[in-house]
Amino acid sequence: MTRTESAVAAGFRGALLASDSRRVVWVDSTAYARRLFAPGQDVWADTGSHVELVRQAQRLLGSEVIEVRLGAFHRAALEADPSVAEPHRGRRLTTVLRRLLEDSGPTAIAVGVADALGVLYPGTPIVLVVDGAGRWLEWAASVTGDAADIDLDSVDAAAVYVADAIRPFGATAVSGVALDLRGAGPAPADALFDLHGPVLNLAGDYGWPVAVVVGDPAAATAVGARPVDAVLCPGLGFGSLTALEVSARLGGGLDAAFWSEPTTVTPPDRILAYGEIPADAQPERVLTKLSEFRNQ
Repeated sequence: MTRTESAVAAGFRGALLASDSRRVVWVDSTAYARRLFAPGQDVWADTGSHVELVRQAQRLLGSEVIEVRLGAFHRAALEADPSVAEPHRGRRLTTVLRRLLEDSGPTAIAVGVADALGVLYPGTPIVLVVDGAGRWLEWAASVTGDAADIDLDSVDAAAVYVADAIRPFGATAVSGVALDLRGAGPAPADALFDLHGPVLNLAGDYGWPVAVVVGDPAAATAVGARPVDAVLCPGLGFGSLTALEVSARLGGGLDAAFWSEPTTVTPPDRILAYGEIPADAQPERVLTKLSEFRNQ
């Protein structure tokens, strides 16, 4: 199915705008769905397996945004064949990351997934979730077994390689990008965001809205002052989001407490309901919570 660039770009942007007037629910359900439908299977090894997992999750949960997490495909490929890491031991960390990201196999599978999901769900935005350069470097360090020496210069250099890795998605159904900056880093989240110019420029070229995933209120406030379309806080409840003053669209609320507490909290206005379903969540409770939330 052919989709014009403008139609694709409108997908994620449309979901963000829709949360002005109604509740938009975006759930990361990969770990949960894998436990239910594909326990122990490598659902990142081929396009068909991953698309089938998403199809089953969508039929059950109906997320209004579908994620494609690039890092998961690369991590799974290395777990399946650890020998890939051997030639990179002892090299500079940024070089290791560049070489690992040059492995086109995992990226090609993820691109195939994005294409297939665009055909299956033409009315649902597909968002590419990409780890920030610092998170990629931490992964590279774990691959080689070397101590991570990650500074601002290495993050700056690695951002170029991250941008190169996401370039193939420009011709797919992807209609937005979410940059995940959670975790410890050599600088605050807003400073790390500024180092991702190559990624942000590419998103601009493709007409993609940019969301940033952060882990705490301070990071949300700092990143929200940057030119971003959304700030996503999967670890914060709706009450914490209400206290934030951010000009960008805020997403969150579906934190661990949301899925475990007996009552369903009424969200504030103009909040994108976003979060991860815990892998060990009980299916009956998940369905009940989503139904209660959507019917409030």
